[in-house]
Amino acid sequence: MIAERLILWHTYRNGLAFDLSENRNHGQLTDVALGSGPFSSALQFEGGDSAVRVKPSPSLTNLREVRAQVHFFWDPSAPNDRRHNLIEGHLAFAMFVNPDGSLQGTILNQLGSWEGATSAPGVVPTGEWHTAEFVHDGIGHCSLYLDGHVLAEGFSSPGPVRSVGPNGVAIGHWPEQPGQYTLEGYIDMVKVWCDDPVRDGGQLVDDCCIDRPRIAVNGERLRDMGLDSTSLGELVRGMFDVGRRAAYWITEGSSADRDRAYSLAGQLLTAYEHDDQSVMANAITSAAEMLGAKAPPSEIQDMWAQLQQMLGQLPGANEVLNNKADISRLDEWLQPWCLDGKVPPPPPPREPKRPRPEPSVDHSTDPDTDAPEGEQPSGWTEPGSHEDVPPPMPDTPPGGDGPGDLLPPDHRGRDGAGRPAKKALKKKAAPAKAPGTTKKVGAAVKKVAGVKKSAQKAAGIKKAGTPAKKLAGSKKASPVAKRTGGAKKSAGGKKAAGAKKAAKKKSGGAAPAPGRTRRAPRRDR
Repeated sequence: MIAERLILWHTYRNGLAFDLSENRNHGQLTDVALGSGPFSSALQFEGGDSAVRVKPSPSLTNLREVRAQVHFFWDPSAPNDRRHNLIEGHLAFAMFVNPDGSLQGTILNQLGSWEGATSAPGVVPTGEWHTAEFVHDGIGHCSLYLDGHVLAEGFSSPGPVRSVGPNGVAIGHWPEQPGQYTLEGYIDMVKVWCDDPVRDGGQLVDDCCIDRPRIAVNGERLRDMGLDSTSLGELVRGMFDVGRRAAYWITEGSSADRDRAYSLAGQLLTAYEHDDQSVMANAITSAAEMLGAKAPPSEIQDMWAQLQQMLGQLPGANEVLNNKADISRLDEWLQPWCLDGKVPPPPPPREPKRPRPEPSVDHSTDPDTDAPEGEQPSGWTEPGSHEDVPPPMPDTPPGGDGPGDLLPPDHRGRDGAGRPAKKALKKKAAPAKAPGTTKKVGAAVKKVAGVKKSAQKAAGIKKAGTPAKKLAGSKKASPVAKRTGGAKKSAGGKKAAGAKKAAKKKSGGAAPAPGRTRRAPRRDR
C-alpha cells in the first residue's frame, strides 16, 4: 500500500508557504527568509527558531499511511554535533539528518516508540541539493530514499501511522519550541501524502455496476440505525486499521516475509476480481496460519475484540460472526455494490475426528539388546558376563493357596483335560547309611547272586533266572532229581545266608533282606 492522497504541498518560490494541495494546510513562517542567487526560490533556515509551522487540520488526521518528501540543501556549521530536522508531524512521523550524515525516518508506532529506518553514515553530503523521501505503508514496512535511490528499509515498525498531534507539522524544525534540532541550510519544496480510503474502497467496487438507488435505500436504513456517513466512515477506517495490525504481524521480520505477504495479498485480490471463492478461502486460511504463528495470543484476542465491536454495529453482523448468517440476506446489502458472490460461504461443519491408528512397532530389533551402547535398559549385561537369574516363583505364595486360586472353583484340582489331578505319592525317606556301607553291601549282594547261579547250573537249569514257579510245575521230574535239587538248593541257601551274615558283621549295619522267591503250591496227586 502506498499513500496517494496529497494533503500538503508547499513551494517557497515567492517566500510564501501556500498549500497547493487544496487542503488549506498553509504554513506560518518563523525566523526564515527567502534566499538569494541560486537559492532565490528557497527559504533559508539558520538554526535557532527558524521554522515553517502548519496547524492541525482534519486532513492531517487518520494518516494511517504516510509519504513525506523534502527538497533541501544541507549546510551545517562546525562542529556538527546535533540532528537537523527536515519535517516532523507531532506524535506521528519524522525525517531528519543525523550528525554523522545518515538519513533517518521514523513513526510513533502503536507500541508507543519511535521506530523506522536509518541509512549508513555519510550518505548525505553537505553543500548539495538532495531530495529525501520517507514512506511507511501503514502496516510495518518503511523505506528511505535519497535522490531516487533506496538507502534503507525497516520491517518492525507497526502501523498504522497516527494522526498529527496538537502541535501540527514543523518544517526545518521540530514541533516543540526549543530550537535544538533546527536545520541549517535551505528548503524549496515539501510534499506529504497519506492514506486514501476512497481509493481503497474504489478498488473493490466497479462504478459501472453499482445500483445507486438501492444503495440510497440501504443508506436510509443505516441512518435509521444511527449510522450516518461520518460514523460509517469511521467504522470502515477502523476495520482497515485492524486489518493493518494483522498484516503487520504477517509481514514483520524481513523482506522475504514482506514479499510472501504481498504475494498472498495479490492472490486474494485476483481471486476477488475473478470470484474464485476457493482460492480466496485458501489465501485467507494461509494468512490466518501465518498470523497465528507470529502474533502473540493477546494481540490476536485484542484485534478480534475490536473487530467484533465494530461489526456488531452493522445489521446482521452478529449472525455472520457466529456462522448463523443467511447468505441470501447478506447479499441484499452486497448486490447494490456488485459484491454478491464475493464472500465465501461459511465452511461446512467438521466431522468428528477419528482416532489415530496405533503406530507400527518394529519387531526386527530387540530394544533390550539392540540399543546403542550405554543406552541399554536396567538389568542388561554385556555378552559373556554373568546374569543374575531370578529364583522361580513358589508354588504357594504367602497368603494364598497357590496358582489354583486364579482358576474358577469348579476347575480347581483338575488337570488340563478337566480330569481330577493325580496326587503324587509321598516316598518315605531312606534310612541314613554309614559311610562306606553302600560299597560293602553291593559286594555281598554280588557274591550271593554268584552262589545262586552256581546252584541253578548244578541243578541242570539252562537259562539263568527261570522262575521257580515254572520249574515246580514240571510233571515229569524224577524223585531223585527232586532230592538232588532240594539238597543242592538247601546247601546253596545255607551258603548264601552265611555270606550275608558275614557281610552284615563286616559292615556293622543291617543289610536289606533279599526278596524271597514264592514257591508254587504243591498239587495233590
